[in-house]
Amino acid sequence: MTSVVVAGGSIAGLGAGVALHAVGIDVHVFERDAGSPSAAGAGLVVQPELSRLAEAVGGRTLPMTACSGRRYLGFDGRVGHLQPMPQQFTSWEAVHSTLLRSFPSDRYHAGASVLKADNRADGIEILVEGLGTYPADLLIAADGAQSPT
Repeated sequence: MTSVVVAGGSIAGLGAGVALHAVGIDVHVFERDAGSPSAAGAGLVVQPELSRLAEAVGGRTLPMTACSGRRYLGFDGRVGHLQPMPQQFTSWEAVHSTLLRSFPSDRYHAGASVLKADNRADGIEILVEGLGTYPADLLIAADGAQSPT
């Protein structure tokens, strides 16, 4: 069986973990932040792929709100034209918590930083702070621009 380690448990890393787990891949997600994840922005436009992932792996529907268009503002403060653009929105917290509920809790490791990855003849050996090493066939780096590694 293929094994995957994901460094980073925010939306990208957790989404990868959820999708891989859903097709039978042995996957562990490591998130360096030990506390509850904090918001990463006011809102997100929901793309169809995200809705399909949430529904396919856990039968979950994202909480959303919607708009029918965008109103542009000029640099001088004047109200500009309205562009028809129906979109659905959700929050970062809603996406993360929906994905987290769809992923096995024993495979999501909060407060665990991936420190190092060494190539071996039979795959990769991943060193995780405080937890030791994990063998893997693939390492997905989804730990963001502020990653220490």
